[in-house]
Amino acid sequence: MKTLRVHVGLAASGALPGQRYPGIAAHLHACGSCDEDFEALRAAVRDAQDWPPHRRSAPRDVAS
Repeated sequence: MKTLRVHVGLAASGALPGQRYPGIAAHLHACGSCDEDFEALRAAVRDAQDWPPHRRSAPRDVAS
C-alpha cells in the first residue's frame, strides 16, 4: 500500500509516476484490482485538493 500511496502522490503533484516507476505502472495496467484501488485513491486525493485549506486536516479527535 505504501508504494501505491507514493505512486498516487506523484500523480497528484503532476509528475508522471509511470516514468519513474515503470514496473508499478505495468502492474497497475495488468491488475484490474490494483488499478481500481489506484484510481479510487487518486480521485480521493484530487477531491481533497479542492477542499478549502481549513478542511484539509483531520478533526482534532481523529488526529490524535
